[in-house]
Amino acid sequence: MKTRVIYLLLVGAAVLSGCAGKSVPPIPPEPPIPPINIIGNSPSNINNGGIITVQGEWLYFNTGLTSGLIRNRLYCMKIDGSEKAKINDDWPGSINVVGDRIFYINHKDGSKIYSVNTDGSDRIKLNDDNSQSLFVYRDYLYYLNYDESFTLYSMKTDGTERKKLCGPWTVYVNIIGDLIYFVDNDNIYTMELDGSDEKILLNERASWINIVEDTIYYANGDDGWKLYSIKTDGSEKKKLNDDNSGSINIFEDRIYYANRSSDGTKLHSETNHLYMMKTDGSERRKLNNIPSYCINIINGRIYYTDTSGEIYTMTLDGEDDRLFK
Repeated sequence: MKTRVIYLLLVGAAVLSGCAGKSVPPIPPEPPIPPINIIGNSPSNINNGGIITVQGEWLYFNTGLTSGLIRNRLYCMKIDGSEKAKINDDWPGSINVVGDRIFYINHKDGSKIYSVNTDGSDRIKLNDDNSQSLFVYRDYLYYLNYDESFTLYSMKTDGTERKKLCGPWTVYVNIIGDLIYFVDNDNIYTMELDGSDEKILLNERASWINIVEDTIYYANGDDGWKLYSIKTDGSEKKKLNDDNSGSINIFEDRIYYANRSSDGTKLHSETNHLYMMKTDGSERRKLNNIPSYCINIINGRIYYTDTSGEIYTMTLDGEDDRLFK
């Protein structure tokens, strides 16, 4: 028995010695996990029509009147412009993407809310309301019910647990953290995600609100819709420009807006040009010379529509302004 044990030990040592002399192939690294959105799109984009959104390296968008593509269809493509593909023939608005699902308002079916897989499969209708301004946050959808005079509703992403939160006449909804900010009858309010604890923040005619950290940016209807800012606690109210401002969208320390000012001699089509300034009101400058609507900002570029519905894109500084196609 003793001889057998010694023999086995010697064999084991030889095997280990042989293994030590060979290179062990490295374990390949795990492939990176694709990023998954927590929110389906930014509030500023949704309040500007939600014509485009992004997740990881993919853009999801409404074709508008884009050259070479069918009008107003749901498409996707990589950020570098490759692998462009049609997802379906719906006319999408308020486009959100979270994980492998796209959520959108289908204007071909009475503006009802639909969801579909990112590969175009498993298309589902989620409600029967004439819906506006759809926003996906965590596991819930928030939207305005046009049939009930812009009443704010929520429901789960599978269409269950539909609940009225507030309204009517609720617009410019922003969901930041665990709070909803919105305009109701021109005043700015806030409430919890479940609709509780509703409070008025600003008793002033307001539109196009954007919430950035502890600051509200808005167009002030009591002063010709000029841009103002105010802290969420009601302090530090500031006037930022002298332009009639619409389609407001904020990215980092820049405010982008359509200047709707007119001296009374210009047609509407000769105004509404795209402007940019810093969030303190400085460095104001014009970025283009055509009427601009639905200002969306995605992945370091601006996307906007002209009067006819064509979609254009430019850099954040107004360079490389061209048709999006």
